[in-house]
Amino acid sequence: MVIAIDASRAVNESAGIGRYTKELVERLLKTEKDHKFILIFTYWRADEDKEKRIKSYGQANVTIRTAKIPGTLKETLWRGKSRLYNGLYQGADVLLAPSFLEYKNGLKLPQVTIIHDMTTFLFPDQRGKEVSTRLSNQTSTAIKGSKRIIAISKNTKKDIIEVCKVESQSSTGSDCPERESNGQKLKVIYPGLTSFNKVSPNLPKGLLAKKYILFTGTIEPRKNLKNLIAAYDLLPIKLQHKYPLVVTGSIGWNTSNVEKDEKIKYLGRVSDEDLAKLYMEAAVFVYPSLYEGFGLPILEAMKEGTPVITSNRSSMPEAAGTAGVLINPDEPKSISGGLQAVLEGKISRCQMVKAGREQVKKFSWEKCAKEVLDVLEDI
Repeated sequence: MVIAIDASRAVNESAGIGRYTKELVERLLKTEKDHKFILIFTYWRADEDKEKRIKSYGQANVTIRTAKIPGTLKETLWRGKSRLYNGLYQGADVLLAPSFLEYKNGLKLPQVTIIHDMTTFLFPDQRGKEVSTRLSNQTSTAIKGSKRIIAISKNTKKDIIEVCKVESQSSTGSDCPERESNGQKLKVIYPGLTSFNKVSPNLPKGLLAKKYILFTGTIEPRKNLKNLIAAYDLLPIKLQHKYPLVVTGSIGWNTSNVEKDEKIKYLGRVSDEDLAKLYMEAAVFVYPSLYEGFGLPILEAMKEGTPVITSNRSSMPEAAGTAGVLINPDEPKSISGGLQAVLEGKISRCQMVKAGREQVKKFSWEKCAKEVLDVLEDI
């Protein structure tokens, strides 16, 4: 079998779906020798590092194909039924799209698309109506046209079924599959857990081991930083003095309602080496997101032996299992209560660390790759 994979995001993005794509492709190439692969990379701005990473995928059973195309133009062409760039897929038996953006409409080839979340449907105001509508329509097109859909959590599968049912009854022209066909074509495959290759020897200046609260994530409304800061302000002053709140992550969108606070240490985006060190030395990791397709930072923190507090909704209970403290992300008092219970030892840190390390054993990229390959072989 010849498997085509649009691996563009593995070299164009370093986090989120980019990291997912990179890890999945690397494991597929490492573990599967009976099939051949066509790896497709599209990009506009080339650089030496990017081209080096693309070449690193070369091996006997891999054909690499590249095309220079701006992301916005690719999105438009792939959403339509244009035959432009169809030559990239020539000779393939099946196409794996690591997200809805890599699904190519009108391609006469069975496609498997991985859906990470339904954010633009459920939170359209966060990206703006125009952007959310465009991305939601493209998601709907991918869900309808794909032979199989892989959801990265049970909650994402549930959302796909519920959202598609609503969309099929709307007058917007969106045409999602019906509930029954979704149930047949949808499969849940959990992502794996990335191991940090290197750990920084030192924490950022001003931080002490086990003397800070850590949050990481793109700064956007869905991550619920506003309620986290409100919860932090509810902690006793002595705990605030002892445990500063450390925030890492790139600036996203609609951040005007997140005010700078002198008690909060904003580090911005940090390297993987620094993030690993921050996870390892945090007193507690807090992740009170309003919605996640899965929530990999939960497992990353657990793997480094850090207690985790996270939301009691969407996919986060799936990631945390019984190892994390679940809070109501809408209630700052609930978030604050969880933090205080862990920091004051009302909940056993040792038990949380032990349970967390058991929880992360359930997730591996090797298992993820094997299950994805099973779906590809099935069709």
